[in-house]
Amino acid sequence: MGVISGKAELNILNDLNNTKGYHAIIYTKPNCSKCKQTAIRLAMSKEIRALTDYPELREKFIDMGIKSMPVVVITKGKEIKDIWCDYQIDKIKEWSEK
Repeated sequence: MGVISGKAELNILNDLNNTKGYHAIIYTKPNCSKCKQTAIRLAMSKEIRALTDYPELREKFIDMGIKSMPVVVITKGKEIKDIWCDYQIDKIKEWSEK
């Protein structure tokens, strides 16, 4: 195990462990401009996942009433803090400021 020698390394480890701050998972579909804009504008720790790689989630999203893309899931640690769909600039601004 190495020694953490800088602030940047500590921030990376915190992001990876989800022990500090919020994290977003953005589920996208191919060639979706709303998905691309959400990923670009959401200023926080995030990962982008193609919904085609998670076919089991498609039905769950439909059951939740989600009918448009992207689907954004905000977490802190293992707790879900918010979920939304479509390009929602107000949500993007709200979570980018936290």
